[in-house]
Amino acid sequence: MGPSGAGKSTLLDILAGFTTRGSTGTVKLNGTTRNQSQRFRKLSAYIPQDEELRLGLTVMEAMIFAANLKLGYSVSHQYKKQQVRIKQSF
Repeated sequence: MGPSGAGKSTLLDILAGFTTRGSTGTVKLNGTTRNQSQRFRKLSAYIPQDEELRLGLTVMEAMIFAANLKLGYSVSHQYKKQQVRIKQSF
C-alpha cells in the first residue's frame, strides 16, 4: 500500500512480466530466477485497476472472467460455469 505515484502498479507490471523497460534487478520465484517464458505468462494474471474491458461486460461475463482468472487452466470451462451459477443463487 502506498500513496498515488509510489510505484505500486509499476511493481505489479514488472512482477507479472508485462514490462521490464526502465527496471533493473532480478525477479525470483521460490528462490529461482524467473525467466520470461510463455509458461510463466500463462500462470500469472493481473488486471489493472483502470481496465476498461470490464465496463462493457454483463454480470455473468464478469463472473466467468473472474472464474477463469481464479481457477486457471487446470479446471474445465463447464466446472467454472457451474461455480458461477452456484454463486449467483446466494
